[in-house]
Amino acid sequence: MDESICFDGPYGSWSEQCFYCRWYRSFSAKTMTETCEAFPEGIPLAFWNDQERHDQPHPNDNGIQFAPFTPDEIAAHTAQTQAFHAELREGLAKLPPELRDPPLFTEDDLR
Repeated sequence: MDESICFDGPYGSWSEQCFYCRWYRSFSAKTMTETCEAFPEGIPLAFWNDQERHDQPHPNDNGIQFAPFTPDEIAAHTAQTQAFHAELREGLAKLPPELRDPPLFTEDDLR
């Protein structure tokens, strides 16, 4: 099997290809690697490091290749993020001033 990204390895922490794919999961503490539906045991480094595109079948990809988010998925994620930020703002407003000054998050952080 291909090498996969490991939490404590010398690999980049960002994969443009993977983060913009609807099948991406996240870091797995079980496998200590970044995972997705195609590679539940660990994304191969060539894909994670964007050295190879995963738009064609790969022997170990479980029949799943890169697929961008749909407009509906983007809208749902945006709505969730905005609701979460609104909750953070409400919670921050309830804190005593001494805990807000300096604030942990500014209004700009939550936009």
